[in-house]
Amino acid sequence: MVQVIFVIAGDGELYPDLTKRVATDHLNKKVILTGNLTPQEVRDLLRITDVFVYPSHHNEGFPNSILEAGASGCFVIVTDNAGTSEIVANNLTGSFIKQKSSAEIGQTLTWALDNHKKTQKMGMKLREEIKKKFNWIKIAEVFYKVLSSS
Repeated sequence: MVQVIFVIAGDGELYPDLTKRVATDHLNKKVILTGNLTPQEVRDLLRITDVFVYPSHHNEGFPNSILEAGASGCFVIVTDNAGTSEIVANNLTGSFIKQKSSAEIGQTLTWALDNHKKTQKMGMKLREEIKKKFNWIKIAEVFYKVLSSS
């Protein structure tokens, strides 16, 4: 049997309600709420994470947290909005879900648990893609091209 622990990292407007709900439903051994984390704590947490879920429904720019999770070798479940498709290739380096779809999150998490070896390979493939596309040398080259063409 696979042991699953859900970690909800960060702090926000839902944090107080989530804390109460986890306590009320006696989920303290299955759900951990971290509150705010330092950058080192984020790295340490991602190092031991198998699946990273980023269910954003805001069209923010380029999500660094997906880069961080992918660079750590996590299998990522993300919504296809903003810059996520620049990082993740659906069904190759991660899985896309519809925005605001808790059902799809559940289905994809269940699939990930049932396909651990496949998700590990996808996470490592994402890690390699990130190392190739988003290293400082590559970023500097793109930046230089933009500057020299203007």
